[in-house]
Amino acid sequence: MSIFCKTNRFFVFLFASVLSFTFLFSSCKKEEDTPQEEIDYFPLKTGSIWTYQTENGNYVHTLTNQTKNVNGFDWRVVTVNPNPSNEDILFRIDPSSKIVYRAIDFSDDGGILLVEAITDLDAKVGDTWTQNNEQDGVFLNFSYRVLEKDAKKTVNGTEYEKVMVVKAEANSNFFDTESSTLYFADGIGLIAEEFEGGDYSRLIDFQ
Repeated sequence: MSIFCKTNRFFVFLFASVLSFTFLFSSCKKEEDTPQEEIDYFPLKTGSIWTYQTENGNYVHTLTNQTKNVNGFDWRVVTVNPNPSNEDILFRIDPSSKIVYRAIDFSDDGGILLVEAITDLDAKVGDTWTQNNEQDGVFLNFSYRVLEKDAKKTVNGTEYEKVMVVKAEANSNFFDTESSTLYFADGIGLIAEEFEGGDYSRLIDFQ
């Protein structure tokens, strides 16, 4: 056999080996680059309507296209019906920390009455964070911890999967420590909030 034939066969073998390696590498890389499923535990889509059952009756929350700038932040406005106190609920998501803030609209009196950091969209199980409120010597501070992120929760006969469960504790100098548990579902947001004392807010319908 000539040296040319041997060399030619060697390059054919080498080329085939390179193709095999490239295919194997590409296959592995493709598998590694497969994007993970994105879960949105707090979508703020204009027009969304959440109907909640509470111990005091049912309330309809509607996310409007309105925003309010209060205390230097732009907040999304959620109307509540019925609303005897004539106060809206405000939400905003911090773009860097991904913490979802909920507040009672108190802007007519120069500020926000109460701010809660109800969930952290990027948090892992066991992660914690806090939110502090203080005005005129009165403080109301919240601490939060993620208990689960792949839980199942049945609310008013509907079973939700991949639920994030957050434990909240409220501490103040004018009442004893109180705790609650919040449940967030993918593509919906808050589906239940259950308080240690027996009060509750549970989703009936979402549109």
